[in-house]
Amino acid sequence: MIENETSAIELNYQDYHSLLKLPVIETKNSRENMFFLFDGSYNVTGFQNVSNVFHVGNGTKIIQGGDYLDYFKISPEVVDGFFDGGDGYDTLDFSEYEVVHVG
Repeated sequence: MIENETSAIELNYQDYHSLLKLPVIETKNSRENMFFLFDGSYNVTGFQNVSNVFHVGNGTKIIQGGDYLDYFKISPEVVDGFFDGGDGYDTLDFSEYEVVHVG
């Protein structure tokens, strides 16, 4: 990785963590970042050159994934908004919900 690219990723991480107060887990040379977007409204763009994992709670969410495999764990009672996985193969995980058959 080019040194300037590393600096840009670290700067983006600091922006998310410090300015927006988002709980983001990212380590140097990480291939995956986790965003914990629990209750509240968030407008988040994931990192482009790594996989992003978004844990989504209640509230309005506007989420843009990156160019790699992104994973959206949906576990709210009430959520609205927009999820765009970006490039790559992405996963929406609704396993927290109980399937109810009507009829």
